[in-house]
Amino acid sequence: MSRTARTPLAALCGILLAGLVLPACKSEPPPAPVEPPKPVEPKPVEPKPVEPEPVEPEPVEPVTLKPTLTEEAARAVFDRWLAAQNAGDFAAYEATYAPRFFGIKRAGPRTYRYDRAGWMKDRQRMFGKPMTVTAEDVRITPGPGTARILFTQTWASGNYRDTGPKQLVLGLHAKQALIAREEMLQSTVLGTAPVGGDVQPLRFVRMLDAPYVVLGDAVETEAPPRLLARGRPHVVSAALAGESPHVGRAVTLYGPNGRRCGGTVAEVVVLGMVIPHFGAIQTWNGEMDDSGEKASAAEIAASVWAMSSEGGRVLAGKLDRTANDCAGALYARLEGSEAPVAAVWRSTPVPPARQNAARDMLRLGVAWKAIQKDYEDIEGGQGPWDAAGIARTVVKGFTAPDGRELVVVDMNAGLGCGGFGGGLWQAFTVAEERVVPVGAPQTSPFVPSGALDRGDGLPALFGVEGYSGDSVLFTPQDGAYAPASRLAILDLDCPC
Repeated sequence: MSRTARTPLAALCGILLAGLVLPACKSEPPPAPVEPPKPVEPKPVEPKPVEPEPVEPEPVEPVTLKPTLTEEAARAVFDRWLAAQNAGDFAAYEATYAPRFFGIKRAGPRTYRYDRAGWMKDRQRMFGKPMTVTAEDVRITPGPGTARILFTQTWASGNYRDTGPKQLVLGLHAKQALIAREEMLQSTVLGTAPVGGDVQPLRFVRMLDAPYVVLGDAVETEAPPRLLARGRPHVVSAALAGESPHVGRAVTLYGPNGRRCGGTVAEVVVLGMVIPHFGAIQTWNGEMDDSGEKASAAEIAASVWAMSSEGGRVLAGKLDRTANDCAGALYARLEGSEAPVAAVWRSTPVPPARQNAARDMLRLGVAWKAIQKDYEDIEGGQGPWDAAGIARTVVKGFTAPDGRELVVVDMNAGLGCGGFGGGLWQAFTVAEERVVPVGAPQTSPFVPSGALDRGDGLPALFGVEGYSGDSVLFTPQDGAYAPASRLAILDLDCPC
C-alpha cells in the first residue's frame, strides 16, 4: 500500500483511540491507573492586624473641638444606669443602652463578649436577684459624638462580690446619649489576690512614619498633638517640653527571625493610641449633621488626644530611621542598660502530626472543656468548639539555634456577639517527637509573632493578644508562661 493510502487509516485510528478501544488500532499498552491526589489540609489563616494609615502632618497649632456630647448629658445617663441596677428596674436599665452595643463581661479570670441581645439576656438573669452596685472615682471625658466614663465598680449579689475598673462609652442615637460599649477592664473577686504588676524586660516597637520605641509611662505635656495615623488605632504624638536623657540612646530592633536594624533616639514624644467609637468617626466625616463639613487633621488629633487621656498614652522614642529601614521589627533593646539577647528562636513550620498532637492534648484540659460547655449551652453546638465554622486555629513553631523546638497553639472562636465566643492558647516543648505542655493554657486569644531567648531556657513570646490588637510579651516563669508587659490599645469602638 502506498504512503498516501495509509494516511487516512492512521487518522481514523487516532480518532477511534480517543473514544473507543478497538483491537485493530491498539498499538500501545493502556496507561497505568493514576492514583487520585491526596487531599491537602487547608492551612489555618492567621488574621492580619489592620495597619493604621499614615497621614501627612498638618502644621501644629491649637484647635477648637467641634460640639461634643456634653459631660452633663453623659452624667445623666450614668446616674440612670446605676440607679436602675440598685432598684432592680430592668426596663429602666435596658433603656440606657443604644441599639448598636458591644459588652465585655469579666468575672475573675473568665471573659464573655456580647452584642445587645446577648447582653440583655445575660443581665436579665442578673436582675433576678437583688444586687448592690457602687461606683467610685467617676471620670467623664466628652468627645465629638461620644463620651467615655471611667470608674471603679463594686458589684455584689448573694455570696458573690467583685471589684475593678470599668468603662462605659456613650454614643448618640437619634440625638440621644446612650451606652454603646461597656467593659469591665479587670475583675478581682473579693477574697482572691489581684494580679501582680508589670515588668519591662524588653521594649515594644510601633511602626509609623518611623520606628517608635516605647520607653515607659506617659508624662504631662502642653504641646498640641499631631495626627500620625488613622485606622485601628488612630495615633497622635505630642512633643515634650525641654530635653530628654533618652535622646541619642542607641537602640537595636528585632523581628521574628533576628536583628532588623539599629539606630538612635532622635526625639522623645508622647504617643496617644485609640480605636475611636464609630460615632466619633462619623462626626469627623461630617455625617452627623446637615453641614457635611469634615474635620481637619488638627481637629481629629485634638479629639484623639483627649480620648487617650486615661489609659491610651505612652512615652516613646522616635528613631533616626524610616519605617522601611526596620520593616518587621517587633521589639527593641536599649543598648548599654538592658540585658543582652541570648538567641532568637526562628519561625519554623510545624509538621501536621505534631499540630494534631498538640491540639488533641489541649482538648483534654479543664480550660478547653469549660469553653466547650459554653459552646454547647449557648450555641447548641455539637463536636469540638474549636472545629466549628466560627472558629479558627493557628499553630506556630519556633526553633532555637541548638535545635530545641517550641509549638504554640491558638484557638479562637471570635467575639461572641450575640452568641458563643472563646479563646485559648498553649505552648508546648518537643521531646523525642512528643509535645509537652508548658504550664497551663491561657484563656484568651494570642498569636505569637516572635520568640527571643534571654538565657533562661525558654524563649519569651511576643505577639498580639485579644481583639483590639494589644502587643503582649509573655515570659517563662516557674515553668509556665505569664504576661510580663503589655502595650494596650485603648478600644472605644462597638464591633458588634
